[in-house]
Amino acid sequence: MMTTNLIQKNSFFIFSILFFTSCSQIKVSTPSSRFTSPEAQGKLFSGSFRMEQVTGTEGTLDFGGDKIDNEMELRNNTSSLGLNFDIGLVEQVDLTIKSSMYTPNIYTVKFQILGDPRLKAQKGNKSLAASIGYGSQEQSQSESDFELFSDSKNIEADIINTMLELSVIYGYRPENDTLVYTSVQAIKHDIDFKLKSTTNTTLDDKSFALHTWAYGASLGATRYFESYYLNIETSAQKVDWTNNDPMTYAFISMALGYNWN
Repeated sequence: MMTTNLIQKNSFFIFSILFFTSCSQIKVSTPSSRFTSPEAQGKLFSGSFRMEQVTGTEGTLDFGGDKIDNEMELRNNTSSLGLNFDIGLVEQVDLTIKSSMYTPNIYTVKFQILGDPRLKAQKGNKSLAASIGYGSQEQSQSESDFELFSDSKNIEADIINTMLELSVIYGYRPENDTLVYTSVQAIKHDIDFKLKSTTNTTLDDKSFALHTWAYGASLGATRYFESYYLNIETSAQKVDWTNNDPMTYAFISMALGYNWN
């Protein structure tokens, strides 16, 4: 319960700064970094907590010319803080709760298909897992809610942000305290908007949506230090957002975590 409340509070703060980062602009982000081990925790309620450097494709959409179908300005040179909780359900199945800036909370079930779970894994262990995750959040936000805005346009937006994640992860332990892993993933990211404005009749009551299927791959390593561990990961991602040409970016990121048994 404490974990769920923490994530909900964190998510509300994150969502509040998500969509209006400057006047009449909307910011969106599709995470690329994963830090997902193919090894399940190994027993009920064993788990881990991780702080992540979340990287991914970020975009800013503005309403220049009072248009809602402008191309987004895409980039890969930003990162944010993410929080991740992994909880063991049974020996080969985990529940993951992920909270990161600019996305809804993602609830994921991971099934380990091959190899020993974390509590039993030793040198030479080969592991394979598949996961499916989903998150959705509805929010109503106004420029006047934030100190970032000083003009009088008073643009408000009702927002529905949803993500579906599918991934397959393979790993190998060259040493007892080291895991090397690789994964492929697909993310369906949909964001629906309805704008309201008391001063801009062109944008008032406008509805629009942004969609993409993002395909990616990652390669990483985890070094365990008794209860703590360090992740280093490189990843690539291809996005195809509405009104934009497909783009592919590469990233490198890190994470620090704590395991309990």
